[in-house]
Amino acid sequence: SKLSKFESKRMISDKIEKPADFGLDKPAATVTYVSDKGTGTILVGSKSDVVASNYVRRGEAESLYMVESYQLDVFTSDLNSFRDKKVINIDTEVTNGLKVVAKDGTTREFKRLDKDKWELTSPVKMKASADAVKNMLTALGGVWVEEFANDAPSPKDLTTYGLDKPEHTVSVSFEKDGGTRTLLVGKKKQGDEGRVYVKRDNVDHVYLVSASSLVD
Repeated sequence: SKLSKFESKRMISDKIEKPADFGLDKPAATVTYVSDKGTGTILVGSKSDVVASNYVRRGEAESLYMVESYQLDVFTSDLNSFRDKKVINIDTEVTNGLKVVAKDGTTREFKRLDKDKWELTSPVKMKASADAVKNMLTALGGVWVEEFANDAPSPKDLTTYGLDKPEHTVSVSFEKDGGTRTLLVGKKKQGDEGRVYVKRDNVDHVYLVSASSLVD
């Protein structure tokens, strides 16, 4: 584990006179662990101004150590660092339908006929390129969260994000459970045209993703 592997870069002092000078009066993180020797605590203080390390002490012990910051990132990162950043899970081998509806109502709908055969069913009916459809599905499954914008958006927020009337609504259906997963694509972020607001239709969370990663 991260805790068992990190090592002190060096001991700074065997007695801490002023913990506040090292950010240990209000630690960036307090890590409590349980080992075969019992329970212990590690306090992570501020970063050194000289090297890429943090000041660290063990519980109430007097000794002060320095540990390279990268070893401590997992303890000082915010909660979003641990969240799943994949927006929508798609297995292209078991999908049997893809539907893209634009804000103006224009619809493109594809239906799987066989393993490597797809058909465009709307706006006209014709044979579709299996590779083109698979590329769209792969691109959709490859959309990753760049920022967790809002976990509890109000109706006003959804209007601001353009998610009350999405620019595109993308739905993917699956063979095994017959279920459908839908992604709503809203507006681009003001002042940041490279990112766009999206959300799943069945969850509250709003994400910012790269605009270039979305199906056109």
